[in-house]
Amino acid sequence: MNTFMFYGPWNNTELFGYMPIFVLIFAAVAILCLRKKNVQIWFWTILAVFAFILVLGDNTPFYKLAYQVPGYNMFRAPGRNWYEVHFALSILFAFGLNAIIGANKEKREKFFKAAIKTSVVIGVLAVATIIVLFSLRPIMIQFLGTDIVLPNFVYTLNDIAEYFVRNMNFTNPAVYIPIIIILLCIIWCIFGKKSGWTRVTSGIFAGILLINIFYYGHWVYGAPTQPPVETPVLSYLKEEGGDANQYRIYPMDDQPGVSPMGNMINKLNVINTYSTVPMRDYATLTGLSSFVADDPELLVSRVNLLSAMGVKYIVTNNSEYKEFIKSVYPSYSEGNNLVGDSDGWDILTGEFLQDSFKLESGEDNYSLMQTEIPLKKYTNYKISFLAKGITDVQMFADLFAEGYDQHAQQLDISVAQSDDFERYSFTLNSGDCPSRVMLRIGIQGLGAVEVMDVSLRELVPNETAAYEKVFEDEEGNTIYYNPQWVNRAHFATEILPVSDIEEVNTAFSPLSDIDPQTQALVEGIDQTENMGNGSVLQEDYSDADAPKFKVYIDGQKGFFVLSDTYYTGWEVYVDGVQTTIYKTNGIMRGVFVEGEGEHTIEFRFVPGSFYKGLVVTFIALGGLIAVVFLQRRKNGKKTN
Repeated sequence: MNTFMFYGPWNNTELFGYMPIFVLIFAAVAILCLRKKNVQIWFWTILAVFAFILVLGDNTPFYKLAYQVPGYNMFRAPGRNWYEVHFALSILFAFGLNAIIGANKEKREKFFKAAIKTSVVIGVLAVATIIVLFSLRPIMIQFLGTDIVLPNFVYTLNDIAEYFVRNMNFTNPAVYIPIIIILLCIIWCIFGKKSGWTRVTSGIFAGILLINIFYYGHWVYGAPTQPPVETPVLSYLKEEGGDANQYRIYPMDDQPGVSPMGNMINKLNVINTYSTVPMRDYATLTGLSSFVADDPELLVSRVNLLSAMGVKYIVTNNSEYKEFIKSVYPSYSEGNNLVGDSDGWDILTGEFLQDSFKLESGEDNYSLMQTEIPLKKYTNYKISFLAKGITDVQMFADLFAEGYDQHAQQLDISVAQSDDFERYSFTLNSGDCPSRVMLRIGIQGLGAVEVMDVSLRELVPNETAAYEKVFEDEEGNTIYYNPQWVNRAHFATEILPVSDIEEVNTAFSPLSDIDPQTQALVEGIDQTENMGNGSVLQEDYSDADAPKFKVYIDGQKGFFVLSDTYYTGWEVYVDGVQTTIYKTNGIMRGVFVEGEGEHTIEFRFVPGSFYKGLVVTFIALGGLIAVVFLQRRKNGKKTN
């Protein structure tokens, strides 16, 4: 059994196209023998050729033209056009096979002659290819140990040579099995020409086809019985993590066996995955518009949000992330103001007033005031100032130095025209900063604003760090434990009203006083309410579409929170009676449970789109049956 796949350590759904030999043979029969009688043969042939050209990507001039087509240029993986190639050839295969099954002796011999010629050509090409590849084997051996990376290639010459040399040997089933299958196809075609389409020939045909499909799945792509990757990180999570259904993991970078996508094999819950396509509110709250967060450090600093999401562990191998994680604390005290008096400020297109600064955009639609301040690396700071809009204006405040200008160090705010000052504040972590930076406050676009009482204060931690390092392997993969994590299913004793995701996002800002272990932000309620204590007695996640819980309420009313995604189509039943699901913490589900004592809670996913699609399917199927029935009646009348 081969150790390496022909196309390297990658996913065959991305780059690889494969069709059983019989599909190619009978598709060729359809093209050679039926193209003049059936215009559909031309359509599917052109589609297969066209899609194959797209598969080649930017290796052909045609793809560069196709990229100019609106809509199509949004697709990022040209190798996925193998789907259209496979589909078109499958249709041609069906035409060719159907023609042979229903043909008389004369036509059948013609079709089988075309099949024999095609199978022989395929066999000759396969043998010639193997001979050429084996002749290159001594050359590829010379490249072993060469670390040169070719242009537009992911792998080094050593990688390519290693895969090539290990595969190109006659003991590899991926070499000799295809030749055997092609020979079997040739023999079957010769036998079929003489005997026609009988039970024996059809049985042999099915057997060869199944062997061919099994060969691809077992020897070319890798045996499905191979065990999943086992890593020290994965071993720790399995041995020390407890019930994986109750918590989640935030892998900040690629962690084999955990993420991307390894979590599904190992039954671990993560908050991000490969090429994520998250819902809008989820992306807004977490910044996870892809596998890597838009601002990973900001997400880690939102301890209350990760805790509410049930994140028990953070895993990373990135040294900068590790330094940042060590600098995150759950609460702080404010230190001295690092901003001096007005003499230390420079101002562009504005003026100094008696106790404040006036910023007014000029011809460049831009105005700025700045002062130099000392800064410590990986330290938390709070920026605060009063602002009054002379007109409606867009403002920003940030820290800036050459090579140091990140989104995490900037606050963007809208200031409305007003007669009164309003205070604006935000916290940030300095990260890997220089020793002195510029604190800048400015406006973008037309407008004017008055600013005063600017401060920047170091936040001195009151407690131990928010995350505890519990494991590190030899390669530097490190696991941090979040002591404040909240069980995936839990009760909140205080519910707070919010109106939308933006309000939730603000409430979960770093260093906010939201306590996810006792509080929940709920849309659709009018006022803050205190709830009775509740406990989860049993949790059943065996059916992802219908998780079930047994709970106990110590009081007349409790609020149950499940930190799974809030989405249209979910229903909930408390003691068998359907009730309302409340959007909780912006992205989760919340349910009121009334009455002291034990209760059962069952969620069910019943998407309306599924039933609408089912109705359309049955209507279309009924229409198809009606058309076939009427066509047969019409043909029967013509025969009579």
